[in-house]
Order: sequence, then C-alpha cells, then structure tokens
Amino acid sequence: MTVLHFQPSLSELNRREVDGVLQFARMAGWNVQVIEYDAAIVNLLQYPHSEEPIDVAKLISFWRPVGCIVDCGGRKRDFTRIRNIGKIPVVYLDMEVDCGVYPDNRTIATFAARELMTLGFDDYAFIPWLKPFWWSEDRRESFAECLKMNGKRLHEYCHKAVVSPPMLQSELIPWIKSLPRPCGVFAVNDFIGKTFISAAICAGYSVPEDFAVVGVDDDVRLCETSAVSLSSIRWDAEKAGYLCAQRLAQMIEDPKRKFTGVCVNALTFTRRASTRLFRIFDRRVQDALEFIRLNAENGIRPSDVVAKMGCSRRLADLRFREVTGRTILDEIHAVRIDRVKALLRRPRLELSAMPYMSGYRSLTDLQRVFKKHTGKTLNAYRKEFAIGR
Repeated sequence: MTVLHFQPSLSELNRREVDGVLQFARMAGWNVQVIEYDAAIVNLLQYPHSEEPIDVAKLISFWRPVGCIVDCGGRKRDFTRIRNIGKIPVVYLDMEVDCGVYPDNRTIATFAARELMTLGFDDYAFIPWLKPFWWSEDRRESFAECLKMNGKRLHEYCHKAVVSPPMLQSELIPWIKSLPRPCGVFAVNDFIGKTFISAAICAGYSVPEDFAVVGVDDDVRLCETSAVSLSSIRWDAEKAGYLCAQRLAQMIEDPKRKFTGVCVNALTFTRRASTRLFRIFDRRVQDALEFIRLNAENGIRPSDVVAKMGCSRRLADLRFREVTGRTILDEIHAVRIDRVKALLRRPRLELSAMPYMSGYRSLTDLQRVFKKHTGKTLNAYRKEFAIGR
C-alpha cells in the first residue's frame, strides 16, 4: 500500500514529523512517497525551488495511494481541497481541523512563560512570526494571559507590513533599544529567537544578562549556531507524525468514522546559554556548562571539565557548586539522562545501544543512574512515554 506525504522542505522539525510517519508506516507495511513542496510560496502545490506546480491529480493517478498525509506547515490555506481529489482519506499535519494533528500552542506558550518567569524579571517580550499565522497568535495570547495572571509586563513586537527574513535583524534593533532590562523574551520559534539574539548583540546588549531568550522547536542547527546558544521548547513532532499515520490507517479501515482534531502537548526543554542566568557570574563555570552540554554523551568525566576550567579540582568544584547549586558530576548525569529520555521515545531502538549513545560505559551503569534520577526503570519510562501511546 502506498501513502503520499506532502511535506514542506523547511527544517529539522519537518524531518522529525516525517520520522514519526515512517515509524508507523514500517509497522503497517506502507510505502510512503514524500512529495516536497515549497511552503514559502503562496500556492501550496508548487515544487521547492521551482515555478513548476504540483499536479496532485496526476500524482494520485500514478501512485494510486490508499491515502495522503499533508504537512500544512502551520498555514491555513485551502489544503482541504486535496480531500476531493481521488476521493481518498487525507490527514492534515500542523493544521487545526477535524482530521488534523497539531501542536498544543497554548501549552507551549505557558511552558515558555513559566520557564522565563523563574528568572524573576518584571518585564517580558513576545516576538511573533513574520506573518499572522494562527499558531503564532495562539502562542501570543497564551503567553500574554500567563504574564497578566502573574502581574508581569508584556512588550509585544509588531512586524511591519512586509518584512523579509534577511531584514528582520535590522528591523528589531530599534525596538530592542526601547525595551526595559532585564527582560525575558519568548520568540515564537527558533528562527525568530536566533535573529533576536543577533540583533541584541549588535545593539550592544548581553544575553542572557540583559535579555534571556526562549525559542520553540529545538532546531539544533539554529539553536547551536546562534551567537549565544538558544534555549528552546521541543514539542513532540515525531509523535505528531506517528498519530497522523495512525489516524490515516483508521480512516482507511472505516471511511465513515468521525474524527476530531488531535492536539499534541508532549514537551521537553533544552536549556542552553540564552537562559542560563545565575546570581553569581563566573565565565569559567558558564563555559564548563556549555562544554558538558555538548560533550556529556562522549563519556567525559569531571576531570575533563576541570581541565576545561583551567583551575584546581578543589576550586573548580567550589565555584561550580556555588554558581549552579550542584556538582560537576550531577550536571553531567542530568545532561545524559535528558538524552536517554529522548532515545527511549524511539521504540525500535534497543536498550543495549543506549549507553554508547549517552555517555555511559554499560547498560548496568545507565540503568542504575536512570532509576536514581527519575525513579523509573528504562522500560517503565519507555512504556509511559512511548511515541505510539
């Protein structure tokens, strides 16, 4: 059986959604054909980097699929017309409709507000997407509600009528200069967050001391190449893709069955330098935290971190605990455990492979540390948070 998946070729997020679709497809015995389109162009059905339109009717006639999955890229265009071509079941990814699967944007914004407010600021800012898409507005509204409830001030950026991505940084600088400091900034996604950080630094400000910034999607390419690495909320795009495929299978089995939209609210948070603000500033500790975050999976030991800090073991331990409230080893384990949690959400990955992908010497070591830090065994955590639940 063949399934067509219309997919915008945009980001790591889109690739994670496809991975979720393929996880279900392997179990169902489907052949998934991914048809890429250019989401930046007003006309949905257009090939990326081309003026050539996609002829959906011909594709369906050629492949004779049992159904389609359409990744809408968060856009409310008339994607539903695809449903009338070929009279086959269609499920929409990232679109708030009865047969759609989409992120819980209000929960994402609440998570961002809670994370930023732990820094104790009085002022916060929100930067929407370049165009007024529904998911951007949902995040703005929920973030504003959270701040109002807690008596905090909100400063909202309003894009000019037309602003291209390359021009965004220069457009942001005058607004940044008008903001009070310190200020917690919720960027609607990682692209906006990375751009804001560059603009703030160009304007002569520090991140996170003047502006602490949180993005959304945890696009590693964007977050790690930011001028200051960007903290980001990761919503479960793999699960969204899996649920799309699962729902399509149900529609194929029972075409008359009625469905409601599915909201995916599973979230994780990757804390990077853009929100790592401590009462005591120590550059050596800040650099050590970044070193641990980037290398914990490679089996580093506390002695490696001490060497990176360039001081005695006693002074390194003292400064690290004074700034962060925990030991170097505790920080290494915390980063590794977060990695293991992500690995456990991949149902086809054997437990025996996980120690070598997370920095542990053996499965026994991993099991002991994981149970100590989470109170759960590896198998119990996998069953509770499995992607197909």
